[in-house]
Amino acid sequence: MVVDLNDVSRTLLKAAEQLWTNTALRPDQYAEPVLALIALRQMAAKFEAVHAELAPKSKALI
Repeated sequence: MVVDLNDVSRTLLKAAEQLWTNTALRPDQYAEPVLALIALRQMAAKFEAVHAELAPKSKALI
């Protein structure tokens, strides 16, 4: 799975702008939700990579 870092950057900046304009949060308060989203995205990408590698092996065992 290829990740376009420019696309990720645009998405994160858009999310940060929405947090900035649509809530009463200060920048130091919305850093945690944005970092959590980044971590979730990294975990999802890692899961997809491992799943794609292991799925054929698990089907061969059945």
